[in-house]
Amino acid sequence: MYINRTGSDGDIVTFNKSGAIVGSIGADTGRLVVHGTSTGIRFAGSELMPTNGSGTTVADTVDIGHTTYRFKNLYLSGGVYLGGATSDNLLDDYEEGTWTPSPSRFTGGGITATYNTQDGYYTKVGNLVTCSFKIDIASISSQGTSFTYIAGLPYAPARSYYDAGATGNNTGLATVDVVSFVAHSDSRLFLRQSGNTSSNSTADWAVGVLSGTITYMTS
Repeated sequence: MYINRTGSDGDIVTFNKSGAIVGSIGADTGRLVVHGTSTGIRFAGSELMPTNGSGTTVADTVDIGHTTYRFKNLYLSGGVYLGGATSDNLLDDYEEGTWTPSPSRFTGGGITATYNTQDGYYTKVGNLVTCSFKIDIASISSQGTSFTYIAGLPYAPARSYYDAGATGNNTGLATVDVVSFVAHSDSRLFLRQSGNTSSNSTADWAVGVLSGTITYMTS
């Protein structure tokens, strides 16, 4: 079947139920428009645009889904603009995962140890990363010297010594006054002791538990 509307834009095919119009297929400036009595879709190149019941494109009036009758999953290769259409409103990434917190020293790197627990979890929303960890050291064979840090962050912080986090349970260090840590752009968390917020700690790792959480910005 071939249907050709010539001249002006408008409906090409109209659908009725018991004499009442329920929907139409038409054309608008050379583009296909499919609409019901309240809403519709205009096919415009690589875009799908919402319309009203007359097939006219509209903004901020048409919903996708319903509070009760929802779609299931949404698969996107790009991002979602929330609350606006500028780059400031673009959410281009959401991710959840695990990471391995590695107790280390500035001279010597990762310590040689066995662990009861060595877990880390993270959530990334846009360029904001929240990481939590728990390290339960069962025994230590050797460790280096100098600054004490945790290696292995899932994403490199955008800046060094801007973002800080707090320790929770702390028995995994030779001193118990390590109360915070700061993120470094090379994916490390340097530990800080109470009363000394400007210098990295040199406390030895010890058998015990260290846990904590930090939120930081990544590039």
